Parts: sequence; structure tokens; C-alpha cells
Amino acid sequence: MNLIKKITLLAGIFLISTSFNSKKDFFEGIIVYTHLYESHSPQLNAEKMAQLYGTESTFYYKNGN
Repeated sequence: MNLIKKITLLAGIFLISTSFNSKKDFFEGIIVYTHLYESHSPQLNAEKMAQLYGTESTFYYKNGN
């Protein structure tokens, strides 16, 4: 058997073996972000931005979504 046929055979065996084990591992859980605002302009108040946009975001993930 020449080298190209051996490589093709090994690649085929690898692809077939990995296709049967297709369990996907997804992150499941909660991610909480805390938002802090800092203003560099006197016309823009950081406290007002916190009131408008909030100070926390929560994301829930299950099955990759």
C-alpha cells in the first residue's frame, strides 16, 4: 500500500470514529456582568447613564443558547 492510500485510510477511519462520538459540550449556566460608567464630559453624568442603561446584565445559557 502506498503512502497516499495509507493516509487516506487513516483519515477516513478518524472521521468515521469521530462522527459517532458527536456529543457536543455546551456551556450551561449563568453569566452576570456588572456595568460601571465613567464620564469624561461634564455634560454627561455617570449616575444618569447607570439609571438609563442599568448596572447589571444577566445571561442564561442552556444547550448552547
